[in-house]
Amino acid sequence: MSPAVPSTSGLQICTSNKPLANTATVSFLGTESITLAPHAPGSATGTCTPQYNGDIHVLRSWPHMHQMGTGLTTVIMRKDGTTETLGPWAFDFNSQVSWQTPTIIHPGYRLTTTCQYNNTADRTVTVGLDTQSEMCFNFVTAYPAKALVSKNLFGGSTSLTSSATACLQ
Repeated sequence: MSPAVPSTSGLQICTSNKPLANTATVSFLGTESITLAPHAPGSATGTCTPQYNGDIHVLRSWPHMHQMGTGLTTVIMRKDGTTETLGPWAFDFNSQVSWQTPTIIHPGYRLTTTCQYNNTADRTVTVGLDTQSEMCFNFVTAYPAKALVSKNLFGGSTSLTSSATACLQ
């Protein structure tokens, strides 16, 4: 058994008999289509078109990749063609950070998430749960709950995450 490690982590639970006005969920933006050539930089990009017909309030973004990830950006494409960028964020697997990203996604907006990598392995790297494989996710906290679901995936579920709150290409 490993010795205890001091921590400042915590959890606060709030209960209520009434539904909360703005219940949020964490949704996955990004892609599972990752193929990184040996000993080369690479990237992976996924586009999300939310199904929700109202405003989606984004609160936070938490870029997530594995050991070869170097950076992540999510670009919001508005209906009028203008853009807003969440990030860019440098990525370090050993120091993952969640960022405040307050913005509103109106109906008809698209979100494109791009991950950058440096494959130092002697093999092609693809998507997977282990840290020798890669991921390309921006875990976005937003409300209303489950509003960020993709039109291009059956039920928003993905093979890797089995998430009903995925908005991936």
